[in-house]
Amino acid sequence: EALDQERLDIAKALDIDVRTIYEHFSWSFHVPMETPVVTENNENDMQQSYESSATISKMRPLTVSEMNQQMHYYLENDVLGPSSPDSRYVLEDVPYGLVLTVILGRLVKSPATLHEAGIKILSAMYGRDFMVENDLLQGLGLVEGDIPSLDKWREMAFSGYFRDG
Repeated sequence: EALDQERLDIAKALDIDVRTIYEHFSWSFHVPMETPVVTENNENDMQQSYESSATISKMRPLTVSEMNQQMHYYLENDVLGPSSPDSRYVLEDVPYGLVLTVILGRLVKSPATLHEAGIKILSAMYGRDFMVENDLLQGLGLVEGDIPSLDKWREMAFSGYFRDG
């Protein structure tokens, strides 16, 4: 949830509407976003039914963990992860997804510190620097050194700066 909040904060700073992680799980894996809150009734509770001493009084949001449990255990929908360390889930998604998130966060002054920590951990595990493997971001000058402000970057893009090189 904290990782998703970083992403949502960056999108908000860019004035972009994006799906939450909850919406993604619900729409992609067909799991509910809420669950009933079941409370035990006491003997004097007028809502008590003959079949049960429990009442569903309201709904509450599920956590990502609970959504995973719904997906795996109750819906029997097992989403298989990578079977090898040389998986695109790391080798592509980290330099082209997580690194972009970190760079966008820097551009809009909304740090993605958890994303960056994950990149550093994965870089150490794999013995490579995922922060510099995205050749598109490298070509735009958005990885090393002083990253220009978002306004400066827009100015550079509209001026044709990137076509002149």
